[in-house]
Amino acid sequence: GKTTTLYAGLRWIQETQPGRSIQTIEDPVEAAIPGIVQTQINDAAGMGFLEGTRSLMRTFPRVILIGEIRDKETAQQAFTLAMTGHLVLATLHTGGTLKTVDRLGDLGVSRHLIAEYLRGVYAQRLIRQVCPHCSTPYRLDEDQLAMQRYGALYHHPHGNDDFRREGPGCNDCGQAGYRGRVLLTELLVVDPATADAIEGGIASRKIAETRRAEGDPNLWDRAFGLARAGTTTLDEATRVLGPLPAYGRTFSRGREDGLV
Repeated sequence: GKTTTLYAGLRWIQETQPGRSIQTIEDPVEAAIPGIVQTQINDAAGMGFLEGTRSLMRTFPRVILIGEIRDKETAQQAFTLAMTGHLVLATLHTGGTLKTVDRLGDLGVSRHLIAEYLRGVYAQRLIRQVCPHCSTPYRLDEDQLAMQRYGALYHHPHGNDDFRREGPGCNDCGQAGYRGRVLLTELLVVDPATADAIEGGIASRKIAETRRAEGDPNLWDRAFGLARAGTTTLDEATRVLGPLPAYGRTFSRGREDGLV
């Protein structure tokens, strides 16, 4: 789903800022976009993401898509491009929006540069939907009720809770109990307060706590909204997202400490 999201962003830029030069470095180029110069990397020929971004600078693009930041050199090159006035879009494997700050730090990017030039992070996961034909309603057990209290930040707009369990399978879902997938999203806009916290060395976990307390839902909050609506299950959310974080700890530890 990452490429679909990135391509949608590029098309939006084309529509809202016509004539702006856009180039990409990808592995592979998954779909041609008219009006955009797309380059596929070839590691065997010595054309990786780093070499690709260096070569395209000769043509002075305004917007650059780097398919994936895999190493320190590419991360530092991406921020060098941002420092020289380019809009850079890229993907990075992390556990969530604020985890991106930690990952970039691991790749040698200073907190000062992150705070100064990172504009936003969009995290997404695909989660399975329960089959509407064979799924069944159920009552939450003690652990799940505590999980529900943690997820109380995000209330589904359609009313009452309708927690469901995947069914035994039927012809409509190919005996899987699930049918189709839906997108979980989390958006971090690096506002001045967040930038100051990043540059000040505050742990990303603490920044995430503050933002959530101020009403910014995280991936688990979004998953709870879907579970409450009967769209997916808490088991599926745990499979996709891992153990529920409770203020930086695993959910079970959070219960023991009275955090949830």
